[in-house]
Amino acid sequence: MDPAPFSTHRHTFLSLPLEIRLQVYDLALVKRLEDGTVHNPITIVKRRENSTVDDHIVVVCDDEQGFPPSPALLRSNRQIHAEAASTLYGSNTFKFSDPTTLNHWLTQIGTTNSLSVRQLQLSLTLYISLERNPHPYSMSNAQMHRLLNPLDPERLTLEIQGASQDWFSLFRRFASEATGLRTLGVGFHLTFQVSGSGTDPGLLVQEIGRLEGLERIEMEGKVARKWVEGLRRVSGARVLENGREVAD
Repeated sequence: MDPAPFSTHRHTFLSLPLEIRLQVYDLALVKRLEDGTVHNPITIVKRRENSTVDDHIVVVCDDEQGFPPSPALLRSNRQIHAEAASTLYGSNTFKFSDPTTLNHWLTQIGTTNSLSVRQLQLSLTLYISLERNPHPYSMSNAQMHRLLNPLDPERLTLEIQGASQDWFSLFRRFASEATGLRTLGVGFHLTFQVSGSGTDPGLLVQEIGRLEGLERIEMEGKVARKWVEGLRRVSGARVLENGREVAD
């Protein structure tokens, strides 16, 4: 029997069926645990100030267990970028701690990719001003508990990192460029500081409530009940407080 003729046809990745390529993109671009389950979020940070790279560029910081995505795949060629970008930006949750970094990231990924973003988390430091509130060292544990439980923005001077104009600018961008956003998580981490120059967290919550298209808002950490109830009244999204859905 004569051997089969040798094929000179060149097989490439793009010659595979689109269905197979999409599976490859999912495996390569979605952050997962070793057992294959999706593991979020991906923390985005600015490069160090002494970096030789423009410090406006932001990088993926893999600070948690799991396999990080491989976004360099998108640079292979234009067709792969067009097919795979929505997987990277639409199937992962991206986590930020300040409005400046998030603004830079949205600029870097561009308007088209911003539209693909579905899930974001804001990890925010909530400052209690020591100039306008009792010093923690002057209080007993019982007094501290009464001061912070429940967290009452009417009694405490509270601020979050970032100037008001930076946050408002960011949420204006959300309204026009990140219209695909469906889930927004906001985590508050409480601390004390000598003086404040940040933003009233109540104003931030109001801006979140105005976002259209959100389906789920997750409030985590030290959350004022007033903020949660305000979101529930003005937003059409499901509102969760530390994993529990807020009832009507």
